[in-house]
Amino acid sequence: MSDPQAARWGGQKWSSWYKLPDAVAARAALAPAQAGIYRIRCTGRSGLIYIGQSGRSLRTRLRQLRDGMKDAEAGRPQNAPHFAAPCVYAHAARWGVEVSWVALPDIEKRERFGIEVDLIALYRRTEKTSPACQFAGVLEPP
Repeated sequence: MSDPQAARWGGQKWSSWYKLPDAVAARAALAPAQAGIYRIRCTGRSGLIYIGQSGRSLRTRLRQLRDGMKDAEAGRPQNAPHFAAPCVYAHAARWGVEVSWVALPDIEKRERFGIEVDLIALYRRTEKTSPACQFAGVLEPP
């Protein structure tokens, strides 16, 4: 079976896994300022909790996720600036989260969306479920 956490998954060559704060640090961000696709997992657990894409900058999109998680932590669980933020925050509070990405700066929007959808479909086919925070997901019971 295909491992969704592997360095090569879904026909893509993924970055290493990084803790979300390190990926978006103000002065030393690891995430590229390019369009691409990203995936999120809980530290030390199998599977993924989210697969997403950004048309402008992975770094900016992941910062939006981080900011939305801060809102959720402060009791303001809104879906902006990132729809999955409240769910990702709930997982991060329990296990911690890590992110990995593929920069796709030369791929046009429809193709990038297609790759994202293909990866979600691959995950659903192999894992028999959607990533926990995909499609307005919530924290799964322990």
